Amino acid sequence: RSSNSQAQMYSKVHFALAMLHARHVQANAEFIGHNVLTSPAQGLFHLQVSADLGNVQGALALACLHLNLRPRKGVLRALGSSLQRPLSLDEAAAFPYILQAAEQGVCRAMSSVAFCYQRGMGCRVDATSAVHWYRQCLSARGARTTEDEWSEREEEREAERLPGGAMAEHQILSALAELYEAGSGDGSLAPNPRLAWQFQLLAKSSAKRDEESEASEMEETNGEPP
Repeated sequence: RSSNSQAQMYSKVHFALAMLHARHVQANAEFIGHNVLTSPAQGLFHLQVSADLGNVQGALALACLHLNLRPRKGVLRALGSSLQRPLSLDEAAAFPYILQAAEQGVCRAMSSVAFCYQRGMGCRVDATSAVHWYRQCLSARGARTTEDEWSEREEEREAERLPGGAMAEHQILSALAELYEAGSGDGSLAPNPRLAWQFQLLAKSSAKRDEESEASEMEETNGEPP
Protein backbone atom coordinates (compact mmCIF):
# COMPACT_ATOMS: atom_id res chain seq x y z
CA ARG A 1 0.00 0.00 0.00
CA SER A 2 2.90 2.33 0.85
CA SER A 3 4.64 1.64 -2.48
CA ASN A 4 1.39 2.33 -4.35
CA SER A 5 0.91 5.68 -2.64
CA GLN A 6 4.55 6.55 -3.38
CA ALA A 7 4.11 5.68 -7.06
CA GLN A 8 0.94 7.77 -7.18
CA MET A 9 2.74 10.72 -5.60
CA TYR A 10 5.71 10.48 -7.99
CA SER A 11 3.37 10.13 -10.97
CA LYS A 12 1.78 13.46 -10.05
CA VAL A 13 5.20 15.07 -9.64
CA HIS A 14 6.30 13.90 -13.09
CA PHE A 15 3.01 15.07 -14.63
CA ALA A 16 3.49 18.50 -13.02
CA LEU A 17 7.05 18.68 -14.42
CA ALA A 18 5.73 17.78 -17.88
CA MET A 19 3.22 20.62 -17.60
CA LEU A 20 5.96 23.00 -16.45
CA HIS A 21 8.15 22.20 -19.45
CA ALA A 22 5.14 22.48 -21.79
CA ARG A 23 4.17 25.93 -20.49
CA HIS A 24 7.71 27.23 -20.86
CA VAL A 25 8.12 25.66 -24.32
CA GLN A 26 4.93 27.39 -25.42
CA ALA A 27 6.14 30.68 -23.97
CA ASN A 28 9.58 30.29 -25.64
CA ALA A 29 11.19 30.62 -22.21
CA GLU A 30 14.77 29.36 -21.98
CA PHE A 31 14.60 28.07 -18.40
CA ILE A 32 11.88 26.47 -16.27
CA GLY A 33 13.76 27.31 -13.10
CA HIS A 34 17.22 28.07 -11.77
CA ASN A 35 19.68 26.70 -14.36
CA VAL A 36 17.12 24.15 -15.60
CA LEU A 37 16.70 24.41 -19.37
CA THR A 38 13.29 24.18 -20.97
CA SER A 39 13.12 21.00 -23.05
CA PRO A 40 10.20 19.42 -24.96
CA ALA A 41 12.05 16.08 -24.91
CA GLN A 42 12.44 16.28 -21.13
CA GLY A 43 8.78 17.23 -20.81
CA LEU A 44 7.75 14.15 -22.82
CA PHE A 45 10.04 12.01 -20.66
CA HIS A 46 8.26 13.22 -17.51
CA LEU A 47 4.88 12.60 -19.16
CA GLN A 48 5.88 9.03 -20.05
CA VAL A 49 7.20 8.35 -16.55
CA SER A 50 3.96 9.67 -15.05
CA ALA A 51 1.99 7.25 -17.27
CA ASP A 52 4.34 4.37 -16.42
CA LEU A 53 3.66 5.07 -12.74
CA GLY A 54 -0.09 4.81 -13.34
CA ASN A 55 -1.12 8.41 -13.98
CA VAL A 56 -4.19 8.07 -16.20
CA GLN A 57 -4.10 11.75 -17.25
CA GLY A 58 -0.53 11.23 -18.48
CA ALA A 59 -1.52 8.08 -20.38
CA LEU A 60 -4.48 9.77 -22.08
CA ALA A 61 -2.43 12.86 -22.96
CA LEU A 62 0.22 10.64 -24.59
CA ALA A 63 -2.47 8.74 -26.52
CA CYS A 64 -3.78 12.07 -27.84
CA LEU A 65 -0.29 13.31 -28.78
CA HIS A 66 0.53 10.11 -30.69
CA LEU A 67 -2.79 10.43 -32.54
CA ASN A 68 -2.13 14.11 -33.34
CA LEU A 69 -5.11 15.11 -31.19
CA ARG A 70 -5.14 18.11 -28.90
CA PRO A 71 -5.21 17.02 -25.24
CA ARG A 72 -7.62 18.85 -22.93
CA LYS A 73 -4.56 20.42 -21.34
CA GLY A 74 -3.71 21.89 -24.73
CA VAL A 75 -0.36 23.24 -23.60
CA LEU A 76 0.98 19.66 -23.61
CA ARG A 77 0.73 19.65 -27.41
CA ALA A 78 3.77 21.94 -27.43
CA LEU A 79 5.89 19.02 -26.22
CA GLY A 80 5.20 16.91 -29.30
CA SER A 81 5.23 19.71 -31.87
CA SER A 82 8.43 21.42 -30.63
CA LEU A 83 10.78 18.45 -30.91
CA GLN A 84 13.47 18.49 -33.60
CA ARG A 85 11.44 15.66 -35.14
CA PRO A 86 7.83 16.41 -34.11
CA LEU A 87 5.65 13.47 -33.10
CA SER A 88 3.88 12.01 -36.13
CA LEU A 89 0.66 10.02 -36.22
CA ASP A 90 1.44 6.65 -34.62
CA GLU A 91 -1.58 4.53 -33.74
CA ALA A 92 0.61 1.69 -32.47
CA ALA A 93 2.32 4.03 -29.99
CA ALA A 94 -1.03 5.41 -28.82
CA PHE A 95 -2.75 2.05 -28.32
CA PRO A 96 -0.98 0.90 -25.11
CA TYR A 97 -1.90 4.16 -23.40
CA ILE A 98 -5.56 3.80 -24.41
CA LEU A 99 -5.51 0.23 -23.08
CA GLN A 100 -3.91 1.42 -19.85
CA ALA A 101 -6.69 3.97 -19.31
CA ALA A 102 -9.32 1.31 -20.03
CA GLU A 103 -7.73 -1.05 -17.52
CA GLN A 104 -7.79 1.78 -14.98
CA GLY A 105 -11.56 2.11 -15.33
CA VAL A 106 -12.06 4.98 -17.78
CA CYS A 107 -15.35 4.14 -19.55
CA ARG A 108 -14.68 6.08 -22.74
CA ALA A 109 -11.22 4.50 -23.01
CA MET A 110 -12.94 1.11 -22.84
CA SER A 111 -15.09 1.91 -25.88
CA SER A 112 -12.04 3.38 -27.61
CA VAL A 113 -9.85 0.33 -27.07
CA ALA A 114 -12.74 -1.90 -28.26
CA PHE A 115 -13.09 0.32 -31.35
CA CYS A 116 -9.35 -0.11 -32.01
CA TYR A 117 -9.50 -3.90 -31.60
CA GLN A 118 -12.51 -4.07 -33.92
CA ARG A 119 -10.72 -2.14 -36.68
CA GLY A 120 -7.06 -2.98 -36.06
CA MET A 121 -6.08 0.59 -35.18
CA GLY A 122 -2.62 0.34 -33.63
CA CYS A 123 -3.14 -3.36 -32.88
CA ARG A 124 -4.19 -6.56 -34.62
CA VAL A 125 -7.89 -7.07 -35.29
CA ASP A 126 -9.27 -9.00 -32.32
CA ALA A 127 -13.04 -9.49 -32.27
CA THR A 128 -12.97 -11.29 -28.91
CA SER A 129 -11.14 -8.42 -27.21
CA ALA A 130 -13.41 -5.89 -28.91
CA VAL A 131 -16.48 -7.68 -27.51
CA HIS A 132 -14.86 -7.88 -24.07
CA TRP A 133 -14.15 -4.16 -23.88
CA TYR A 134 -17.48 -3.04 -25.37
CA ARG A 135 -19.25 -5.16 -22.76
CA GLN A 136 -16.95 -3.86 -20.01
CA CYS A 137 -17.83 -0.32 -21.07
CA LEU A 138 -21.57 -1.02 -20.89
CA SER A 139 -21.18 -2.65 -17.45
CA ALA A 140 -19.09 0.25 -16.14
CA ARG A 141 -21.60 2.81 -17.41
CA GLY A 142 -24.46 0.88 -15.85
CA ALA A 143 -22.68 0.76 -12.49
CA ARG A 144 -22.58 4.57 -12.29
CA THR A 145 -25.73 6.19 -10.92
CA THR A 146 -26.16 8.80 -13.65
CA GLU A 147 -24.40 9.61 -16.89
CA ASP A 148 -23.29 12.96 -15.49
CA GLU A 149 -21.61 11.11 -12.62
CA TRP A 150 -19.01 9.56 -14.93
CA SER A 151 -19.12 11.49 -18.21
CA GLU A 152 -18.01 14.80 -16.67
CA ARG A 153 -14.91 13.41 -15.01
CA GLU A 154 -11.67 14.91 -16.32
CA GLU A 155 -10.34 11.58 -17.61
CA GLU A 156 -13.65 10.73 -19.30
CA ARG A 157 -13.74 14.06 -21.10
CA GLU A 158 -10.15 13.48 -22.25
CA ALA A 159 -10.89 9.94 -23.48
CA GLU A 160 -13.90 11.25 -25.42
CA ARG A 161 -11.40 12.71 -27.92
CA LEU A 162 -10.02 9.27 -28.77
CA PRO A 163 -11.27 7.12 -31.69
CA GLY A 164 -14.48 5.47 -30.47
CA GLY A 165 -14.33 7.39 -27.21
CA ALA A 166 -17.52 9.36 -27.88
CA MET A 167 -19.64 6.32 -28.80
CA ALA A 168 -23.19 6.46 -27.45
CA GLU A 169 -24.76 3.40 -25.85
CA HIS A 170 -26.74 2.51 -28.99
CA GLN A 171 -23.56 2.67 -31.09
CA ILE A 172 -21.79 0.26 -28.73
CA LEU A 173 -24.77 -2.11 -28.85
CA SER A 174 -24.78 -1.95 -32.66
CA ALA A 175 -21.04 -2.69 -32.71
CA LEU A 176 -21.64 -5.76 -30.52
CA ALA A 177 -24.42 -6.88 -32.86
CA GLU A 178 -22.06 -6.56 -35.82
CA LEU A 179 -19.29 -8.50 -34.06
CA TYR A 180 -21.57 -11.35 -33.01
CA GLU A 181 -23.10 -11.50 -36.50
CA ALA A 182 -19.73 -11.86 -38.21
CA GLY A 183 -17.71 -13.72 -35.57
CA SER A 184 -13.93 -13.76 -35.92
CA GLY A 185 -11.82 -15.17 -38.72
CA ASP A 186 -9.63 -17.15 -36.32
CA GLY A 187 -12.60 -18.90 -34.71
CA SER A 188 -12.07 -17.37 -31.26
CA LEU A 189 -15.53 -15.73 -31.52
CA ALA A 190 -18.16 -17.95 -33.09
CA PRO A 191 -20.93 -16.20 -35.06
CA ASN A 192 -24.07 -15.94 -32.94
CA PRO A 193 -26.99 -14.59 -35.01
CA ARG A 194 -29.45 -14.83 -32.12
CA LEU A 195 -27.24 -12.75 -29.80
CA ALA A 196 -26.55 -10.32 -32.66
CA TRP A 197 -30.30 -9.88 -33.17
CA GLN A 198 -30.82 -9.24 -29.43
CA PHE A 199 -28.10 -6.59 -29.36
CA GLN A 200 -29.58 -4.95 -32.45
CA LEU A 201 -32.97 -4.72 -30.74
CA LEU A 202 -31.32 -3.19 -27.67
CA ALA A 203 -29.48 -0.73 -29.93
CA LYS A 204 -32.73 0.42 -31.56
CA SER A 205 -34.38 0.81 -28.17
CA SER A 206 -31.43 2.81 -26.83
CA ALA A 207 -31.34 5.05 -29.93
CA LYS A 208 -35.08 5.75 -29.53
CA ARG A 209 -34.57 6.75 -25.89
CA ASP A 210 -31.76 9.09 -26.91
CA GLU A 211 -33.95 10.71 -29.57
CA GLU A 212 -36.81 11.18 -27.10
CA SER A 213 -34.43 12.64 -24.52
CA GLU A 214 -32.97 15.09 -27.06
CA ALA A 215 -36.47 16.12 -28.19
CA SER A 216 -37.50 16.71 -24.58
CA GLU A 217 -34.40 18.83 -23.92
CA MET A 218 -35.07 20.91 -27.05
CA GLU A 219 -38.66 21.51 -25.96
CA GLU A 220 -37.46 22.68 -22.55
CA THR A 221 -34.85 24.95 -24.16
CA ASN A 222 -37.30 26.46 -26.65
CA GLY A 223 -40.27 26.58 -24.29
CA GLU A 224 -41.56 29.93 -23.14
CA PRO A 225 -41.35 30.77 -19.41
CA PRO A 226 -44.69 30.54 -17.59
